[in-house]
Amino acid sequence: MPVTNEKEIHPVIDIFGIPPYEGEETGTCIIIPYIDKYKLLKNADPEFEKHGEKLESIVKLIAQRWYFPRLQNKEYSFGCWLDFRVNGMPVKQSETCQFFKEMQTLYNLSVKKIKNSQFVLPDGINSDDITLRNEFSDGSKAGIVVWTQVTAAGLNMTPPENTLAPYILINKPDEDVALGNPAIIAYCRHAGMIIDYEVRSAWTQGIPAQPEGTYLLAFFQPNGNNVLKDETITLDEYLRSSENADHHSWEDRNNDNKVRRIIEKIIRQIPKKITTALAKDDGSKERNNNKGLQRILGKRFLPPSGYGKRPGGAHGRGPAGGTREPSAREILLNVSDPVFGDHYVQTGYQLFLKKGTQKALIYIKVHTSSSAMNASEWEQYFGKPFPVTLISCTAVCGQQAVPVVLKNTSDGTAVYGAELDLSTCSQTGRLHIEGQIRFQYHDEAVSISILAQKR
Repeated sequence: MPVTNEKEIHPVIDIFGIPPYEGEETGTCIIIPYIDKYKLLKNADPEFEKHGEKLESIVKLIAQRWYFPRLQNKEYSFGCWLDFRVNGMPVKQSETCQFFKEMQTLYNLSVKKIKNSQFVLPDGINSDDITLRNEFSDGSKAGIVVWTQVTAAGLNMTPPENTLAPYILINKPDEDVALGNPAIIAYCRHAGMIIDYEVRSAWTQGIPAQPEGTYLLAFFQPNGNNVLKDETITLDEYLRSSENADHHSWEDRNNDNKVRRIIEKIIRQIPKKITTALAKDDGSKERNNNKGLQRILGKRFLPPSGYGKRPGGAHGRGPAGGTREPSAREILLNVSDPVFGDHYVQTGYQLFLKKGTQKALIYIKVHTSSSAMNASEWEQYFGKPFPVTLISCTAVCGQQAVPVVLKNTSDGTAVYGAELDLSTCSQTGRLHIEGQIRFQYHDEAVSISILAQKR
């Protein structure tokens, strides 16, 4: 890890007779007094060693991680591109990971789009301007986010290449992909200096996870030459001043007891722009009236007309063990456009409830051609297992994780819902819960709704 504490730095550089940077001087000094390559291997990236990578390969991968904007990039426009070598041997294009090639493409396009807003992006590449009001002396453009969706095969993760997963390549191997592949957003400042990769953070909050075998890659390029209003510095200078010595993140700075919150606004806009664009792309897909939840269609028809009705036309009370379904005044559930995997579906949700609500239930109903049935109704009238099983559900209230208990049908054949314990939520006013739901369908043709109720 980089040493950033000045009290720790000075004794080290004194040993080698290296004078410290003073005043306005900045720079990077790398000191490696000796190398035990086996210890270095374990200390640097244990995931690489786990996958059998050798030291030379690891050095090449790490160089790509932090220098891909300049590495063998003949389109680089801020000086000389980087001719990187290991043991005197250049890194060939064939040795470059496809993931970093994709990120380099996004970087190149973001630079072109910043310089020329009329530049037309290739098919499959999307972009959105990030704009801030009343922050700059010339216009409102703070930067641009360029993004795309790629498959595992497109990243050479399949045989015969079998390239490592992107999360390992960016040193975030512990990402839980059980609920789908989270978006990856890289960002830089002037001249393509990579700051970091964001996976599960405010940068990606709300962006739907991608199904197995698909990845959403994004790159944020600041409009660094834009001058801040009421100041004489550029956005790039502001971003540079917001970094710690390890150059690993941005944080709005306090200037004369005033925090401008430029970075906070940029971070908040990026996932909103991407999520909105994804929703528009899915606009042509058929939706039911459950605000974007799409029908899952297969080879067989839905149950015939009349199935699911009680004698005399009465309907059930809701899911097993539940009560009536609430009115919109008591509870509101918004469900985002789903992501489809191999026999599973994942969707994000936002749940709004009155202050003081202790528990809530999120559950599934299956539609027939004439009615919608919960799990107990389906099993009672059809005499067979409920065709949908809820695999997992996450819930967050503000920054606080909400305990979730999955609820089984009476015979234990399926999980029909998730009970949320809201007793510890500390939000003032109306409760706002966000999370992800993943469920699996066992019938090739079902249409469902996701509902919620107070408990």
